[in-house]
Amino acid sequence: MTRDLVRAAEWFRSAADGGNSKTYKNLGYMYYFGTGVAKDVARAAEMFRLGAEDDQAKSEFALGLLHIHGEVVNKDLGLAFSLFRRAAGKGHADGQIFLGRMLAEGEGVERDMAKAWFWFTLAEAQKPSIAAYYFSKYDGALETTHKEAARLRAKLWVPKS
Repeated sequence: MTRDLVRAAEWFRSAADGGNSKTYKNLGYMYYFGTGVAKDVARAAEMFRLGAEDDQAKSEFALGLLHIHGEVVNKDLGLAFSLFRRAAGKGHADGQIFLGRMLAEGEGVERDMAKAWFWFTLAEAQKPSIAAYYFSKYDGALETTHKEAARLRAKLWVPKS
């Protein structure tokens, strides 16, 4: 079977036009990388925005990345944090990692190691090596009792639908 990325883009566009908001993320990445369509990062941002408006975690995360770096959109750490929080709340592991990193570094928000540890703990099930990196990096920044409390909160946590 051959890959026809131009045709795939047409199908995703048709599905999006038909109301399937999950396809916005796919189209966004196709525009971002120029895969099957002409590279157009501004159009990618628009696709991610449309998906995010419909509460699609993967689109929220992708749009957050654009805002954290200021790529074709205004650099806005507060908005990036909000988008990562929305994605993380739905169980998106990369959103949880980026949210934790922003909290640990105080990047656009007040530094909060207990909350950062909580989000890294949640991400650990899906991204164990990345979570392990952050656990190691910030190991001395939080007392053991606070780490244990964050782990307990994570065990009781249920993603939002």
